[in-house]
Amino acid sequence: MKFSCISDVHIKKTGDPASEVIQLFFSNTFVKESDAIFLLGDIFDFMIGGHKGFVKTYEFFFKELATCINNGQKIYVFEGNHDFHVEKVYNYFLEKENLDKSKFEFSRVGKNLEIDGKNIYFCHGDDLDFDNPYYQRWKKIYSSLPFKLFVEKLLPYNILMKLGEKAAGNSKRRGKKVFDYTKAQQRYRKNAMHVIQEQSCDILVFGHTHIKEEQTVNGKQYINNGFPIKDKTFVHYDGKTIGLKSLV
Repeated sequence: MKFSCISDVHIKKTGDPASEVIQLFFSNTFVKESDAIFLLGDIFDFMIGGHKGFVKTYEFFFKELATCINNGQKIYVFEGNHDFHVEKVYNYFLEKENLDKSKFEFSRVGKNLEIDGKNIYFCHGDDLDFDNPYYQRWKKIYSSLPFKLFVEKLLPYNILMKLGEKAAGNSKRRGKKVFDYTKAQQRYRKNAMHVIQEQSCDILVFGHTHIKEEQTVNGKQYINNGFPIKDKTFVHYDGKTIGLKSLV
């Protein structure tokens, strides 16, 4: 089985640099030859709740998914911390396009799969933030049912998008002020080994950190495509080995 993975594209709107990155991904030869495609969260900079409007807003993306499914590829979509409570969006898309639902799987949490005798754990990557109390408090809020009902039932789609644009901008500005790349890299490397042990996996594939990694420690591998707009990489498994591939 061959597969390709990407995360943390952070698409804001059609035609932006991030949307060009995801189209480079889907058009890549390695991706086209993959049996499965894993979208490991934060593909969008802001997609919250089951609003059908997202399918129209990001029509170019959903067309790419439809092409993959119709070509027999299986799509795995994982929630991130910028795109969550969105299972209804994908279900609406599948029904609208009359697509084979057996070729699609949605997950709110990480997932272990045995592939070619290897136990591989796929996740968005916020599993590695288990020691970050600020993030864990925020995750508890945004992943809750009341928050889901609030954004789906009380916020009109156009207002939600305006709020999302403002929130994403504020988050980006805060990140620039506090982010120490070297310290973060050291911390996430340590935490990756913790998750590998916890999940009893041979390979950990994750995103979230925006830090490109491709490491093997004591026979265990962990890999992250970093921030694709900057790093221009994705993860690919060719049936024997896993590694980073260039988008350009």
